[in-house]
Amino acid sequence: MSSTTFTPSAAVAPARPASSNRAIWLGFLVVLAASVMDLLDSTIAQTAAPAIRRDLGGSYAALEWISAAYTLAMAVTLLLGSRLGDLFGRRRVLLLGIGGFVAASVLCSLAPTPGALIAGRALQGAVAAVMVPQGFGLIRELFGDEGQQQAFGVFGPVMGLAAIAGPLVGGALVNLDLVGTGWRAIFLVNVPIGLLAIQAGRRYLPRSAPTAPGARLDAPSVTLAMVGGFALVYPLIEGREHGWPAWSFALLGAGLVALAAFGALQARRSRQGRAPLVEPSILRRRAYVAGLAVVLGFIGAMAG
Repeated sequence: MSSTTFTPSAAVAPARPASSNRAIWLGFLVVLAASVMDLLDSTIAQTAAPAIRRDLGGSYAALEWISAAYTLAMAVTLLLGSRLGDLFGRRRVLLLGIGGFVAASVLCSLAPTPGALIAGRALQGAVAAVMVPQGFGLIRELFGDEGQQQAFGVFGPVMGLAAIAGPLVGGALVNLDLVGTGWRAIFLVNVPIGLLAIQAGRRYLPRSAPTAPGARLDAPSVTLAMVGGFALVYPLIEGREHGWPAWSFALLGAGLVALAAFGALQARRSRQGRAPLVEPSILRRRAYVAGLAVVLGFIGAMAG
């Protein structure tokens, strides 16, 4: 006879219906689609750069900004995007973000000049900062505390492949020259993906209430985060182009000061019982800090 204990609660615990599981995974695919579009577009323009320059002209610095504008805009608006999900609901903000990303992609594909393309890329990055942070909370809402480990087991490898695939996909689309679109196809590819994701998201993503309804945006924290992010990223992009002048190091120092002030403000808000943009206590968790180090190493090595 088996020694396994058989309890009444185990006997009557209902299994999750197959249709429910299917809806959960289809909702998860929407989150995946949004994250994959972001990772692809962060690197997809690199291998298309020669074709873009042949078509639009412009300097090599302009080519660098076609990629850098996306990164810079996302860096300075990421915390703001995350906060919007708390205030207005992750599902709503994600779907609006995907719609904005599709619109920005179309603008990039129609760009007549390098300046217009750089502006479109900055808009893409800003909208991606609104879109991407919602995914992690939605995964937890879809799968619960126990099931999200299985979801992240799929999420991690897919994100790694998407990050690596960006330059490959960009080069392939340029060479295929689909219906004469040339390099513009690297942005148009987001249109069918995004529209399908919006349609699926409206049906399968959970309609959860905002986690911080009625809360304020916390303008001082958002401003410090945006100023600090800009002051760090901008000189890293432009400093090398200009031979690392004194202003680039001054701006880097100002960025560190702004981010230190941001950290101090978050700690003070937490002590006062007010919701911070970033909860300081998470930095005392070894697993979280180790994860940050792994992500930093992976992204740095991949980009390099």
